[in-house]
Amino acid sequence: MGVTTDLTSDIVSEYAIRQYGSATAILNDFDIKMVDVIKKLRSKYANELSQRKHIIVLKEPVKQIEEITNEVVKNSKLNEPKTKVLLCCAIKMNGDVCGAKLKDNNEFCLRHMPKK
Repeated sequence: MGVTTDLTSDIVSEYAIRQYGSATAILNDFDIKMVDVIKKLRSKYANELSQRKHIIVLKEPVKQIEEITNEVVKNSKLNEPKTKVLLCCAIKMNGDVCGAKLKDNNEFCLRHMPKK
């Protein structure tokens, strides 16, 4: 079979050089199909590259963002009063700490408070 595609195309000449060692080589039907596939593949790659989203990475973070996050941390964590939960420190029969809440500022919970 003879050449039915345009030999002036860059893709055709690249393929002929790679396959046969000469840009003026005669291409058969399989070669023409391969050239068409290469054209489609390159166009799809170009399309995919144009739709790709780019991420910009900075060497140093922007100072405005740091100031905003510091303000949010200061306002949310430091201004809230901390509540202290007091737990019973008695040791149960299995060796674990009781951990129940204390009642009326006592040292133990109601279960472990010494009886009067």
